[in-house]
Amino acid sequence: MNDNSKLTGSIDNIIFSQGEIIIHGWWLRENGPVLQNPVVMINGKKCPVSIERVSRNDLSKAFGDHALTSGFKIRLGAYKIYNRKGIDIAVYPDGFESQTLEIHRLCWLNKSNNPFEHPLNFYKTIQNPVTRIKDPQTVAYAAVLSIIHYRSNTVFQSVALCVLWWRIILDKIPFPKIERITSITNRVLRRLKANIKNDGPEFRWYVSLSNAFGFAMLELKRTPDALQIFSQIAEITDRIENTWIGVPNGITARFIIAYLKYLQGSVDIEAFNRVKDYLDIHLGHFNGVNYWAYDELLEVTRTAQQAVLITKIVSGKLNEVNPGADFEPTKISAQMLKRAFAEGVLPVISLRKEQA
Repeated sequence: MNDNSKLTGSIDNIIFSQGEIIIHGWWLRENGPVLQNPVVMINGKKCPVSIERVSRNDLSKAFGDHALTSGFKIRLGAYKIYNRKGIDIAVYPDGFESQTLEIHRLCWLNKSNNPFEHPLNFYKTIQNPVTRIKDPQTVAYAAVLSIIHYRSNTVFQSVALCVLWWRIILDKIPFPKIERITSITNRVLRRLKANIKNDGPEFRWYVSLSNAFGFAMLELKRTPDALQIFSQIAEITDRIENTWIGVPNGITARFIIAYLKYLQGSVDIEAFNRVKDYLDIHLGHFNGVNYWAYDELLEVTRTAQQAVLITKIVSGKLNEVNPGADFEPTKISAQMLKRAFAEGVLPVISLRKEQA
């Protein structure tokens, strides 16, 4: 028989340990403590459990003294169905079938390869777009925890910051402490830059984090900050030669610098020429063995092509381009640059009309 009173509570932790599952959490009814036994469903199957009541002094201020006994620890024995991958756990007191307890996000991380146990787990669970957790809010949450957990490792911090900025930008994850994360990002970038000697991980993640950071500043309408960040990408990628690493972000940065200057009223032909020149210098280092590099090659050549088109139109050399040709951001395949134009983060201008 269902209890109509409202249930409050959550699953705070799920531990896989020595052949059993241990579930920590708490629950309350609106009119007092929950006295019923727990029901645990794993992949749709009801499982036998044992429960221990746990004191929760941390909840009494918000919910009153009856919350002191609201905590629980549920133990489940080992069964083949208890597998970390693809497991679906539902917990509710008997009689509250329609009020399954919410599972804290950290539990989902513990159910997968915990990103805080080993750096390789971090890359697999949080960073890699193919294998990472699919829920953007959980990924953002894990990125914040990773920034704290790996605070002694600048490279891992930069990876976590990249993940967080992209989730804020692409998935519109609300993040109230933008200034705080901006400050941390600037500090990490300074540390990375101080240790760049070649095209190693410090260089790669300095460029990647700066790229994410720059687009974030564009989204936040902080154009001067964005211009400064993309200028830093251009400066550091000029220093590292004889490599393909960083070239896509280097091309994007140079294009955005020239375009932002144009929007501000500075027709800097040389700035657009530097897009093509940078590609000419690095094209010989294209890594054809890397399958994904072919997408990057398409991105950089399309971006450079539009930069060349802009210089021809602005310089009045219309006979050197197709009749009626105009700047077409849809021809750019670089994902973030194309998105910036599509969503109005960067306004699209008609060069033909401006030159008429």
